[in-house]
Amino acid sequence: MKNYDVQVGKIIAKHRKDKGITQLELSKKLGWGRSTISNIERGDISMGLKSFQDYCTAIGADPDEIFKEIYNATRKR
Repeated sequence: MKNYDVQVGKIIAKHRKDKGITQLELSKKLGWGRSTISNIERGDISMGLKSFQDYCTAIGADPDEIFKEIYNATRKR
């Protein structure tokens, strides 16, 4: 599960950075600690679906597109 969380973290961090949003800015939008954002993006902790949706909304990203990217990056080949 750890490798999956790392892949998810890398993907969502890339989307956040592509939008030009810092971890600090995102933490303020979500009301989460900056360390929580960092831990999620490193894959140290997992997000539930509601948190994932909130994260995507806060960075202005389409959750469906990110899910597709996660699926393609993590599926067994």
